[in-house]
Amino acid sequence: MLRPPPLDPDVLSDILSRVGFALWQIQSLEFTIAHYLVMVHKLEPGVARNTAEKVFEDTSKKTLGNLLAELRKHEHPSSSLVKNLESFVPKRNWLVHSSRHVSQLHVYTASKRHILLRRLDNIADDALVVMKEFSIAMEAHLATHGITRKQVDSIADRIMKSWVDA
Repeated sequence: MLRPPPLDPDVLSDILSRVGFALWQIQSLEFTIAHYLVMVHKLEPGVARNTAEKVFEDTSKKTLGNLLAELRKHEHPSSSLVKNLESFVPKRNWLVHSSRHVSQLHVYTASKRHILLRRLDNIADDALVVMKEFSIAMEAHLATHGITRKQVDSIADRIMKSWVDA
């Protein structure tokens, strides 16, 4: 079997940078969904901090597919949160499980490489869109309990400081 020529290091760097950024966006999305599930569906206001941290720790270990399964238990199947996450999970799965195998020869042709790069960028962008939707829904839920965004940020800052100082 013929081996393809060595790939230009700048081209490889660009591809891997976009893969990495898309993965980081997905991780941020998973983190946001875990927060949403905990804050909206798993905890009651005023629960003890150590209980809340344990619930969040357990929820944050779940993959995107597992988070979707849990979301389906709590949300109406036609909710935009469920639908948008359902349409995003296959994109995540392609990136994590198939992108290299499917695209390994595409990197050598400018037109096919462009398609790959656009797909990677779209995955990162889509992750951000879904993440924002969950953030907005979580903020709206907290507002119904009288908790403002400023209060959430203040609590998060205090918790982060306690972790850093520990």
